[in-house]
Amino acid sequence: MQLLPKFRAVLRLALAVGLALATLAAVSSLNHLAYSETRDAISDTLLMPGALLGVIFSPTGIHGSHPMLWVAAVVIGNVLFYSFLWWLLLRWVPLFRLPSNNRWRGP
Repeated sequence: MQLLPKFRAVLRLALAVGLALATLAAVSSLNHLAYSETRDAISDTLLMPGALLGVIFSPTGIHGSHPMLWVAAVVIGNVLFYSFLWWLLLRWVPLFRLPSNNRWRGP
């Protein structure tokens, strides 16, 4: 009986990571739109959590002596950040469902 909650937790985590990767793919697809400062500002803002982690590991950034360390930290940081956001959302969704006896059944 205890297996079901563990399975749900693993499933929720796997779904959160998958949704995080899809979110990052959507953010990176913004670069294929026509150039605008607004597009760049939105893209930069959405990728900022990973950049903050990248600065911790490589303070000089992409132009420093360890650019691949910075890139890896940024990618991992963004995946972790967006996975956590999606995990929270998936964790809270069941709290807002209506009880089965109160669902609308149509006219």
